[in-house]
Amino acid sequence: MGIMQVLQKMAEWLFSELGYRSYEVEGNPDLLYRPFVNMYFGAAYLKWLSNFEQIERTEEFVVRAFKGGTKKATHKSTLSYWKRYSSVKESLPSRKHLDGGPSLNEAAGSAAPALTDAAGSAAPALTDTGVAYTYWDSRASPEDMEELWNHPDVIKEWTKSGEKRGKVRFSHDVKKRPYLSRVELKAVAEIILSKYLSSREIKPTGWKEL
Repeated sequence: MGIMQVLQKMAEWLFSELGYRSYEVEGNPDLLYRPFVNMYFGAAYLKWLSNFEQIERTEEFVVRAFKGGTKKATHKSTLSYWKRYSSVKESLPSRKHLDGGPSLNEAAGSAAPALTDAAGSAAPALTDTGVAYTYWDSRASPEDMEELWNHPDVIKEWTKSGEKRGKVRFSHDVKKRPYLSRVELKAVAEIILSKYLSSREIKPTGWKEL
C-alpha cells in the first residue's frame, strides 16, 4: 500500500513482542494485503519509531527509518525515501476518475498500492470496460466496512462515485491496479488510530534490524 508497506517479519514482531494483536497475522501473510491490517501494523511501527530509544523523533527520521532501518535513518542512502514520501504525500490520488486516476507510481516514482494477495488473487469482477474491479468488501471485515460507511468524507465520496453497500469498488489507476484514494487512506488511518493506538503506551522493546 505504498507508504505503509510492512514486512511479514516486522508485523509478526509487533504482534508477538509489542502486543499488537487486533489482527492475527502470524502464519497468515496474505492479511497484510488488506488495507486495515496493513495500516494497523504500519501505524504501530511508526508509533514505535517515533519514540525510538525513548527519544521523540522527527517525521523525517521516522520515514527514513521505516524504509531503511533505524541504523540508516540519517544515512544518505535513505534521503531518497524522505524526498519520495514528501512528494507522494502531496500527490495522493482521489476517486475523480475511477478507472483512470493517477497512481502513486506515476505521481512519485514509487510502487503503486498493491492490494492483491501473495497468490495474485484480488477477487476481481470483470466489467464491460475491461477493468477487473477489486472490492473493498473482500479486503475488510464487516465491522471495518461499517466504520468506513459511517465516516462522513468516505460516504460522501462513495455516494458520489455510485458505490453500494456490499459492493464497494477500489479505484484503479491507468494500469488497472487498485489503489486507495486520499479520502479512503485518511479514513482508514483515523479509524485505526482511534480504535487501536490512541491510548497505547510505547514499549522500549528493541528490534533487531533485518
